[in-house]
Amino acid sequence: ANELAQALALGGLSPDTRATAGQVFDQPEGYWLFVTADETTDASGEVGTAPLWVPLGGSTKTIQEKTSVPSVEKQVKEDSTDAWGTVADANVGQNLSYRLTAKLPANFGAFDTYHLKFTDTLSQGLEINCPDVASIGSHLKVTIGSQPVVVDGTHLKATYENNVLTVEFVDLKSEHWGDLTIAGNDAISVEYTAHIVSSARLGRDGNENTVVLTYTEDPVHGGDGTIEPGPSTKTFAYELQLLKVDGQTSEPLDGATFNVQVAPTNSDESSRGLYVQADGSLGQQPAPFMTGSDGSFVIPGIDEGTYLIREVEGPAGYERIAQDITLQVVSTLDAEERVLSKLTATTQVDGQETALISEVSGVTLQTGAIELKVKNNRGLLLPITGQEGLSNIAAFGAILASTAGAGLWWRRRNNH
Repeated sequence: ANELAQALALGGLSPDTRATAGQVFDQPEGYWLFVTADETTDASGEVGTAPLWVPLGGSTKTIQEKTSVPSVEKQVKEDSTDAWGTVADANVGQNLSYRLTAKLPANFGAFDTYHLKFTDTLSQGLEINCPDVASIGSHLKVTIGSQPVVVDGTHLKATYENNVLTVEFVDLKSEHWGDLTIAGNDAISVEYTAHIVSSARLGRDGNENTVVLTYTEDPVHGGDGTIEPGPSTKTFAYELQLLKVDGQTSEPLDGATFNVQVAPTNSDESSRGLYVQADGSLGQQPAPFMTGSDGSFVIPGIDEGTYLIREVEGPAGYERIAQDITLQVVSTLDAEERVLSKLTATTQVDGQETALISEVSGVTLQTGAIELKVKNNRGLLLPITGQEGLSNIAAFGAILASTAGAGLWWRRRNNH
């Protein structure tokens, strides 16, 4: 069929009948060869890609073009669930896995040559993990079906420049790939790791990653087509704003020092026990955060999850809070719209919610800002929290009152 189609295109044969897509075809029974013209497209706007033998069986047929184009998909793996999807969130510097997948057209066998290229654009808030861009190929995992292949720079090329990754198969029909069994509908995938950088956009809109696929469009006439703008992924991060205040006057307190640690119960196992650094990244050693004259400090680029906020040194005239404050940050990511649709945060001290020591005073979805207020009382710091603490305070007050009453009765008795 391919040879006949090429001969027709060169004018070596003259077809008996010409028809257009959607036209009623009422010729005698038999096998007929339909050749797609250069500019013919179907209702979806896709160009027909292969000649097709059509058996006719004694009844009127309506001609439809055979359209077969590859597909492309972009995914990112969410660290807390280890599942592939279109959305994920992470701390600054935390590695995430990204995957490009193209599915070859069903009529791949009709091509003499086949060119395929991924063009993957990372936003300015993302960066591929590759210290030397000249060796980008060694940082990629490329497979055809389940068969791993090597970026050799000749038959399979890879470049990374200005946040754009290209991975190009020069010709999947060349003898170089002869040892592999490549067929229509096979999947070709490229995996790599990347991370959010400190300049990343925080909050609702996230950091976008898009892919465009270039492919050989027509087995007869050749030429490349593209699938664009292509599916995209979004990666999100948030911001912690801590405000230290006097528990009675709400006056901002400077000079309080904290560190922030990922809790041992965090859903992402790889980050458990690590400490949040000044830029939101995670490290082995605690990083000190000190409140300024306005009583606050800010940590940008944090992930959803569970954190332990520990006061290392209290402000002047105040004792430090002895208990860890547990901060739980929960994000809801819309996979279809690729946006942050909801962000919530709650605090606990010794397993109880209490406003005596800490409270989330606000959450801003657009910027991903979580406002946490931490309180101290001057002088005596009560080591108890929650309803139980209030009961103990009341009991202690009752004891003092009883003692005072007994003393008064004793003095009056002696006076008599």
